[in-house]
Amino acid sequence: MTLTKEGNSNEEIDNKIIHGRKAIGKLNSLLWNDKITMKTKKMIFSTTVESIVTYGSETWEINKRNEKRMKALEMDFWRRACGVSRLEHVRNDEIRRRVHRNKDIMDTINMKKLVWYGHVQRMPEERWPKRTLDWVPNRRRKRGRHKRDWRENIHLEMERRNLRPRDWENRKAWQAGCGKRRQL
Repeated sequence: MTLTKEGNSNEEIDNKIIHGRKAIGKLNSLLWNDKITMKTKKMIFSTTVESIVTYGSETWEINKRNEKRMKALEMDFWRRACGVSRLEHVRNDEIRRRVHRNKDIMDTINMKKLVWYGHVQRMPEERWPKRTLDWVPNRRRKRGRHKRDWRENIHLEMERRNLRPRDWENRKAWQAGCGKRRQL
């Protein structure tokens, strides 16, 4: 994981997006091929592009700009898979309907974050990841509205998925609640 001086993950996210674009470029001839089924293209996405882009995403703090860029990268893949150019002005919702995909890459990233959060919460108190997660710096915040931090985003995602604190104690139920299962 790469952190900048400011403590954000922008550099690492930029790097992952570049690698994802390169992978899509190399897969271009397969994606535009009509003889390859959409099921195969979905498997290609989940095993290559999504794996490349989301590797290490459990600890990222993603801002709106990076979220839009991630979604744009994903839509680039699905447009090519459908054989639709951007010049045709087909809406993203229509592309998602064609590929029968109702979840986006941000759902995958949030699922990975929740699974990691539950894993760390089940650790003994003396383990470094658990101590680091629970650590709060003892300095005053600047005036004005603060940026939402990683933990606040996790709690919002838990609310969205109807997960409660202490649910992580049952590992299987936690993973099911996070949405961790095979998705094609």
